[in-house]
Amino acid sequence: MAFIIAPIVAVVSFVVAVIAPVVAFVKANIMVVAAVAAFVASPFIGGLMGAPDMPTGANEAARQQGVLVTTFGSEQGIPVIYGFRKVGGNITFAETGAKNNKYLWVAYVLGEGPIEGIKELYLDDNQLQSNIVADLNLGRTVNINDGKFKGRVTLQLSHGIYFDNARSSTVGTWSICKDAPSWKTSMVYNGLAVVFARYEWFAIETQEDADANPFNGNIPDLKATVLGRKVASINNASNNDYANRTERYSTNPVECLIDYLSNPRYGKGLKRTDFDWPVVEAAANKTKQRVEYISGVYGPILTINHVVDTNQTLLNNTKTMLAGMRAYMPFSQGRYSIKIEDAGNATDILSGVATIVRTFNEDNIVGSITYSTVEKSSKYNAVKVGYVDPDDKWSNQSVVFPEKQSTRQYYLDYDNGRENTLDIFFPTLTNYAMAKDMARLLFNKSRLQEQCSFTADSSALDIEVGDNVYIQSKVLNFSTDPWRVVSINIRNDMNIELGCVKNPDTIYPHTRYGEEDIVLPVYVPRGATIYYPAVQTLIPVGLVPPTNASVGAIYQSPSISSVNPSYFNTPGVNTVVVYGNNFKTGMSAYFVGNNGTNYVSGAVVRISNGQFTIATTASMDAANQPYDVVVVNSAVYGSLGARLDNCLNVDGTLPPTVTNPIDNPPTQDPPITENPDDPSITPPTSTPPPTGEGPNTPPSVPPVLAPLTDVVEITNVQFTITGETAYAKITGIQPLNTTYASLQVYYKRNSSSETVYQKTEVTGRPGAGKEITFTLGPLLTNQPYIMIHRVKYNSGEFSSRVNKNIFTVSPSGAGDPRDYPEQASTGWPVDGGTAVTIRNNNFNKFTATTLTTGGEPRDPREMSFTVGQDINSEAANYDITGVVFYNRTTSPANSPWSISEYTFSDSYVPGSSVTFNFPGDLGFATYPASPTNAQQQYDFIMRWKYRDGTTSSRQTRVMGANTEVELGSYTINPFYSKFNIKENSADYFITLADPNAPSAARDMTVNILGVGAVANRGADEQSFYIQAPDPSVLSSWAGMRFRSRPVIEGANPVFQEYTETSVYITPSGGNAFYILPTEFEQEREWVVTPMYRSGSQRLDSTKSWYGRGYVANRSTGPDVPNIVLGNNTTNWYGKFNWKAMSTADALNTIDDEFAAPPNPRVQILKYNWYYRPSNTTFGFNDKWCDIEFDHRSVANYVGIDIYRRYRNQSQLDNFYTRQYGNYYGMSRWEKVQYDTVNNSGTQTIRLRPAEAYDIFNSQFNSALPVTTSNSLYLSFVNSYVNNNLFVGTDQNSVEIMIVVRTTSGSSTVGVLLPLSVAGTFPGTAYNQLIGQRPSVVEVAAYSQLPTVLEKNLSQSITASGRTLVYSTRRKSWPNPTDLGLI
Repeated sequence: MAFIIAPIVAVVSFVVAVIAPVVAFVKANIMVVAAVAAFVASPFIGGLMGAPDMPTGANEAARQQGVLVTTFGSEQGIPVIYGFRKVGGNITFAETGAKNNKYLWVAYVLGEGPIEGIKELYLDDNQLQSNIVADLNLGRTVNINDGKFKGRVTLQLSHGIYFDNARSSTVGTWSICKDAPSWKTSMVYNGLAVVFARYEWFAIETQEDADANPFNGNIPDLKATVLGRKVASINNASNNDYANRTERYSTNPVECLIDYLSNPRYGKGLKRTDFDWPVVEAAANKTKQRVEYISGVYGPILTINHVVDTNQTLLNNTKTMLAGMRAYMPFSQGRYSIKIEDAGNATDILSGVATIVRTFNEDNIVGSITYSTVEKSSKYNAVKVGYVDPDDKWSNQSVVFPEKQSTRQYYLDYDNGRENTLDIFFPTLTNYAMAKDMARLLFNKSRLQEQCSFTADSSALDIEVGDNVYIQSKVLNFSTDPWRVVSINIRNDMNIELGCVKNPDTIYPHTRYGEEDIVLPVYVPRGATIYYPAVQTLIPVGLVPPTNASVGAIYQSPSISSVNPSYFNTPGVNTVVVYGNNFKTGMSAYFVGNNGTNYVSGAVVRISNGQFTIATTASMDAANQPYDVVVVNSAVYGSLGARLDNCLNVDGTLPPTVTNPIDNPPTQDPPITENPDDPSITPPTSTPPPTGEGPNTPPSVPPVLAPLTDVVEITNVQFTITGETAYAKITGIQPLNTTYASLQVYYKRNSSSETVYQKTEVTGRPGAGKEITFTLGPLLTNQPYIMIHRVKYNSGEFSSRVNKNIFTVSPSGAGDPRDYPEQASTGWPVDGGTAVTIRNNNFNKFTATTLTTGGEPRDPREMSFTVGQDINSEAANYDITGVVFYNRTTSPANSPWSISEYTFSDSYVPGSSVTFNFPGDLGFATYPASPTNAQQQYDFIMRWKYRDGTTSSRQTRVMGANTEVELGSYTINPFYSKFNIKENSADYFITLADPNAPSAARDMTVNILGVGAVANRGADEQSFYIQAPDPSVLSSWAGMRFRSRPVIEGANPVFQEYTETSVYITPSGGNAFYILPTEFEQEREWVVTPMYRSGSQRLDSTKSWYGRGYVANRSTGPDVPNIVLGNNTTNWYGKFNWKAMSTADALNTIDDEFAAPPNPRVQILKYNWYYRPSNTTFGFNDKWCDIEFDHRSVANYVGIDIYRRYRNQSQLDNFYTRQYGNYYGMSRWEKVQYDTVNNSGTQTIRLRPAEAYDIFNSQFNSALPVTTSNSLYLSFVNSYVNNNLFVGTDQNSVEIMIVVRTTSGSSTVGVLLPLSVAGTFPGTAYNQLIGQRPSVVEVAAYSQLPTVLEKNLSQSITASGRTLVYSTRRKSWPNPTDLGLI
């Protein structure tokens, strides 16, 4: 099917019919307005033939996935694969055989052949090795010898060559299926691409056999990626016999469609003569034109990769293929043509130059014009195009245009909230870029193609659907946009009803905008001819009547001067070269023998005006020599002839007349003349001179001078065209007058704006009657030129007649131009005109495009400009050498202008379009954020630059151009909807910026409004809310630079630098927003610096902010600020004590080493507690903690002493235990000595819990002596307390102190970590530093309790020599080393 549209729209029958046996050119009962409405509802003209017979896009998507399925049955339709697609094989033969049915033979039909080959092959979704595929493509029988199918599979591939006589195929005899019991040699699969497979079944006797079996009990599925059917090149498909065309692989959609329609088996069997071949060839060449898909990747603008479902109707399949290449297929004058829907150029799909076949105005429009704008109900605010994606497992994918949600929302709001989305599937597309182009095109067509209909007179009879026309109306301002004809209806009165839609070039992808259209000549009825008068002047005949009558053609007879060679040693067939003059095309020649016999040769070849060759015949013998040679020009040149007598012998002797051609001039036959029809115009005969008597000496007669009336006949004009520059090679015939000296030539553009001729003199003289060649140029392409030339003689006199030629510089304008000879008195410019210095040229073409890479604006911004000189209303100025630009930011107002210029190459020709990158500065892009007007709007002024260094007195000015974003456009056009002001340069004052003045942007400042924590993106991150710079420098703002590092005492960590190029400012708050990596709860230094642009660079401002603090992902705690950000999260701004300072000072600060503490101590970086489920190796003791610390601030570091204990505050505060003064709730301090040193300075230790506090007696009275009844420990603990260490089972209330040891001993201070808090989720890290920080304490302060309690730090115990047990359970505790704990 062609394309599937949701929602389904009604489609009106259209005038173009496809593949019908009898096709009417028009249907008179079709209303034109209805046809136009149907066009607006359909994506392309081809869609008006009726939507395919499939109901929904979902069904089509499912069908496209269906081609990947292996099917079964000989009644299945055989697909036709065009281009590159993945397909499942269709099983048409399957049989088991041999002993124990060990073999299974299968034939999988892939599609119609011949195919190019296969790229990948899959068995039961297992891809086979590439070498297997390569051998299959070579026609080899392949046994799989490794991998899953080793020794079990044999494969063959038949590419599907078709034979007119199927018996010529040998597939039935060489296929491996020939060994199957029921196989017949007549099974040749003629014209089908087939994979033949033989599978071998191994007996399964052991589990190992079962594991090695690759098959599942069903016939294996086979899938292949196929380089599809070979088709004929459109340039070589001239053979009317389809079977004899030379074929090769192609993804050209036109070539594939022609193949489908031409094939007599699966197609229609059309002949080449059924097509308008030049039009079809032009369409094929258009689809080959290369474009850039993504940055650096180029390819044809349109391709096809399609699996044609032959179960569908021929009409449906044709529609599908037409839609995929946005084409339509008119039927006119008994032939089909294929036309691409584009801007309307006949040969170039990328050109914005439409070929305008007719201009309709009040002269040929009958009645009024019905016009309607695009209804909002017809406008899509989003287009979704589905395609098959080979890069995603050949799944169905889709693209949406507009691509950005914000843009789609804009159009939805513009359409008053009425959602109208086109959901369409193109099964021929496998290219993402093409799908995106289709989506953009359909979107623009729905919104920009206005409609009109009118009735034209019979001059429109030759108009075809798809033609581009101009419509001129005094009421409706249609400007110069072309209109495409989409419907035609011939009325009984022979007037023509036409339905049209506007066809601007801006709606088409990759099209060059703003180029001038080509308007074809005035209408001439079919079968008629245009009469060109013999004399044509530039001035109307009514103003200057002709002064001389037309005369008939004056023919000159040929002449023969010599032959070479003049003899041959023996008779036979030999070639003779004949020299002379005025040998015309179509001439004939023959030999005459001595007895008058004519010898006609079949090998006469005209080489030039002065030379031809003729072959002797075998019957010319020596008996009939010498031979004469005769030449006769055709009737077109008056049937005049010439003869050279006795010029050839065939016996090795010279003929009698060629001893010396100078002394023996050859004789000539006189010209053959005919009496005129009217004898009265025959001039009277001259009176004979008087005869004297006697031997009188004749009087001296002056020589008769030939009249000076010669002209040079121009026989050929050829053009060498490069871009928009051309040179004309002119060929003419030198007159026979021997006094000819040179040719004076004047030429200019045939336009009223051109008043000055260019002059040249052709001095070459090849010889009378021979070809003169000379070159004119450079010329402007697609422009008419007039050339006037006049013969100059040796005497210095000029011919009294001139010749004129008019030609258009284009490939179609080459050939033999018409000559217009006339009297020099009226046709020769006495003065070619004085060249005037022109300095007031205007721009008639001025467009721009914001350049993108991968669909994103470039950063820094870049624009390409296309400019063209106005040569239609002004003379072409060859003094222009380039363009001078002035540009500035629109905001703030009255900003000074910067100046830049671009110089054209030496090959520049006036009027040619020149495209180049803008040489000035346009700032940095804000993408993907949308810029504000102040960030992206620029003013531009353009003036022409001349060869003498001056600039034009006229200029074009554009104000407020959006250089990055313009809603409604795909390729971003900065001048979209902007008014071009054409003015005198002196009328607008320009203040230039001082290039040496310091930039205000280098001192720009921003304000930090808020700092937040971001934890929803999988990592610790910190947000900054920035107030943008002052509007006076906003356009120079190039983003922000952030630098950050952790605070580590005594260390100098390297800061991390983050460059953020976004300058997006929120519309609501007017602020910028950035998110940077950080670590929660970690104190860090930050330097925040705005960047400004300098040329293409981003440079740091001289002003920065410096701050030191931390952020946390929590909303509770004593340190949490009570200020919130706009998103109702905590604003940690106040924790950083931000200071404004110079960037240099800020960078010096962040580059300094942090001061070491006065007393040596480590810095705690992390402190986390964990626990695991009780069924892990840890048993009861399933808790542990990780501590990461940094000792770089400690000089002469040796190690650390870790002290740990339980300190249960609830027990310490218990009223009943406090009365005893025993500090119940504290356990004994345990000391761990850790001496491992890491050179990096950062280390992590993993600790088990401390010794339990509940081994103490809660009722021990420290004021009484220790007795059995007043025991410090529980009674059953007393006997073990010196030999055991009772490890606690709780992760709550563990107190840890870390004391540094150096070569000088232990420090007097320690780092006391916060009391631990338990977590609830297994395996989760519980950060103990949230909302609290380690404290620095005096070590001695923890040894002030009564010694009888054994709870002083100085009384700490070690695990050395003690047995670890689980608290009071006294169960053995695992070896800590095995658990990675200390």
